[in-house]
Amino acid sequence: TMLKQNRPLQVLLLVALLFLTSNFVFNAVGLYYVRSITGNAGYFVFLQLAQTAGTILFASFAPTITRRYGKRSGYMLGALLAAVGYGLIFFIPGGTLILALVAWFFVGLGVGGSNAMMFSMQADTVDYGEWVSGIRSEGGSYSILSFTRKIGQGIGGWVGGAVIGAYGYVAGAEIVDGDQISLGLRVATGAIPAVLAVIALAVAFFYRLDGDTHLKVVDELTKRRTQSSIAST
Repeated sequence: TMLKQNRPLQVLLLVALLFLTSNFVFNAVGLYYVRSITGNAGYFVFLQLAQTAGTILFASFAPTITRRYGKRSGYMLGALLAAVGYGLIFFIPGGTLILALVAWFFVGLGVGGSNAMMFSMQADTVDYGEWVSGIRSEGGSYSILSFTRKIGQGIGGWVGGAVIGAYGYVAGAEIVDGDQISLGLRVATGAIPAVLAVIALAVAFFYRLDGDTHLKVVDELTKRRTQSSIAST
């Protein structure tokens, strides 16, 4: 009942599934991409640092973005930045470390921003669920979101491996940038995550629980609880 009547939570679950799938497709094959396209597996450490820096930077500004533009807009911004990063990964020339660092940094911005906003939005859906159904279920809401995220992780890992396998990738194979296998690595690490992130951004537009609506919901819940407490007394 809580999920059936909670439209914002339904939208958030679909967004989470799409975005987490995109991120874990990227994660599943990222190392193979770095080793084969940039030409040096040792670069992966520097790229991970760039991604972490982006994640921390966006998370630092998340409260400011939320106050000025709202949580949904912050989430959509994160998804857009991630899509830009994935797109760069698909197009950057082989052996170009600097552009790869920029791409991974954008992915970090997007992933950090989206994750920060996602859990904040999930907390708001708990209030909304209580408002429409009379049942407050923090544990149920979080469990459903966590389960959805794990599904996205599993699908993403499978898709990444399946795509590069379909393009002919095998362990130890010699790869030349521009051949079929390198294209598969670009598709799996860049194109597919970018498309999924854009779809997640579009779906997030239908998350209608903005700041003003949430304030009204909280105000109404406070009145209900006050009346209930008075009646009980």
